[in-house]
Amino acid sequence: DTTVTNSATHFAYVIKQEGGTPGALMLGEVKTGRIREIYAPSERAAVEPYSILLLQDWMLWTVTEHLRPRLLALDLTNPSAEPVAVSLPEPADRFYIQFYDQVGAFGDGTLQILISGFLISPRSYLFDLKNGIEGIEWTKLYQAPEAFNAAGMEVQLLEAASDDGTLVPYHIVLPAGPRQD
Repeated sequence: DTTVTNSATHFAYVIKQEGGTPGALMLGEVKTGRIREIYAPSERAAVEPYSILLLQDWMLWTVTEHLRPRLLALDLTNPSAEPVAVSLPEPADRFYIQFYDQVGAFGDGTLQILISGFLISPRSYLFDLKNGIEGIEWTKLYQAPEAFNAAGMEVQLLEAASDDGTLVPYHIVLPAGPRQD
């Protein structure tokens, strides 16, 4: 049940149980068959297998760490490259990244990110990696009307202990400012 993402030059997948560190992101080269571990998540993190995108020169994927999503990228033109975090155009509690055109990796490389959050309405941005991670220019394509006035509100990430002692994270939205117990 492993999902493999592939391009003409590379393939990537997340290890389920066997063949390496469970949950690790693996990258293989089609021409040589060489496979290497790119990213091994911490205990409270997970690579989202369906988020993996392989472009001509870049690989992108999403990691969720303690209910906080992060977008990571790897330069495929540099064999010794390490994953780098991609700064989003604005803070988001959730996002999804996809090819903007229907031909995917064979298109012009334009990507679309769909962002939403507890305090922000859904919005969509276009970008590409032609100038690398530092050269990303975000173009807002769409923003839904705000459902409510979020001014003066904040989102907190808290934890509750279950009966067996497992810490379960959860979000709460409340007015910003000091709390009274």
